[in-house]
Amino acid sequence: MTETATPRFTTAHVLATAAAIFVPMAILLAKGVAPVFALAVVGVAALALVRRRRLPLLTGPVAYFLAAMTAWVLLTWFWSIPPNDTIKTGISLALTFLGGAVLIGCAARIDRRERRTYNAGLIAGGALGFALIAFEFATDAWLARLLYGPAGKRLLLVEGRHTAAMNSGLAATALFFWAWVLAVKARFAGKLAGVAIAAAFVLILLVKSDAVAAGLIAGMVVFGGVLALLRAMPWSMAAVIAIGIASAPLIPGLLPNPLEPGARVPWPTLTAAHRIVIWNNTVRHIRDNPVVGGSFDTACSLYGSMDKVLYRYPESIIGKPATTLYEPIPLHPHSGVLQVWPELGMMGVLILLGLLLAVVRAIATGIEAGADRATALAMLTTMMTIASISFGAWQSWWLTSILLASAFLVAQVTRPGGRAARDDGLS
Repeated sequence: MTETATPRFTTAHVLATAAAIFVPMAILLAKGVAPVFALAVVGVAALALVRRRRLPLLTGPVAYFLAAMTAWVLLTWFWSIPPNDTIKTGISLALTFLGGAVLIGCAARIDRRERRTYNAGLIAGGALGFALIAFEFATDAWLARLLYGPAGKRLLLVEGRHTAAMNSGLAATALFFWAWVLAVKARFAGKLAGVAIAAAFVLILLVKSDAVAAGLIAGMVVFGGVLALLRAMPWSMAAVIAIGIASAPLIPGLLPNPLEPGARVPWPTLTAAHRIVIWNNTVRHIRDNPVVGGSFDTACSLYGSMDKVLYRYPESIIGKPATTLYEPIPLHPHSGVLQVWPELGMMGVLILLGLLLAVVRAIATGIEAGADRATALAMLTTMMTIASISFGAWQSWWLTSILLASAFLVAQVTRPGGRAARDDGLS
């Protein structure tokens, strides 16, 4: 029997191209990740329809909870304060989730021959991306300053350097890192792979964002924990996620108030101190409508420029007196979980919890290889850590970064027709 020839252009080529440009795009223009995601979805969908006459979609519990989240988001339009914004962003979220279901479903069907092509693009994208990151750190973000111009230079300047311009891009890179690790380990010998992975890890840790650094370190801790406790760790992680999401509104009140003199815990940066203030302000809105929430994507509508407050931080907090002038909640709560609570209420929180637990279950029951399972849970940990203490929950570049990174990882760990494909509900 002759082996069927691999088509000249396949899903692997689309994913390889997306992977090759993902990190450079994220570093230089984070918002450009969303168009990369859209083009990748269109590419794999077109190939699937032409060759198979159908779209391979992500199904099973993960897809059901994504659909439930979309339905609840759109339902909140009925009691929304800015209904036009709610429905507009809600439709965008629905299309993003649908695109993610298509992209991940297609990624799960890359066969062994196609995976070589895909891995080449993934490795090349990491090599190019990490070289770019090293260049930007060495030159004080020369390319970013060139792209953003004189006005951007002032906005990007933090502690005398402009490398904070890479913060968002490095958050996306921290997610990409985990799929790239698997590809590098599969392609290169042990020592060479170890040096490359260690160098990439250190480069990301140079970020001026505590959230990104914490996310990557937490992912590494979970990676080691899963290898040591292959069966017990996923369920322990599920318990931590459940407790963390349920108790999220209580956590800001347990932290020292950075506005009061004599706080016992010094804050490493003014940004960290200000974030505690934002979280406490967010908790007050959770109490207004705890069951169904105030409606989707309304955090940005709660305050305007006329509502700015001058916050004064005593010297004991960060070593010197400081002030900030911001709205009580500037655009979003800078915590994905704390954004879901006031906007979607307990109903939305339960759907989010179900979604995350379904992802953990899919990884625990669907991925047999220990290193693959550890890597998948590590990426989930990195994502959850960053999302819990930074960025808006519905920012398009962040959501599409998560979905693209997930597709890159699924293409690595799923074997078509094998146990992962069946148990993850990919059909």
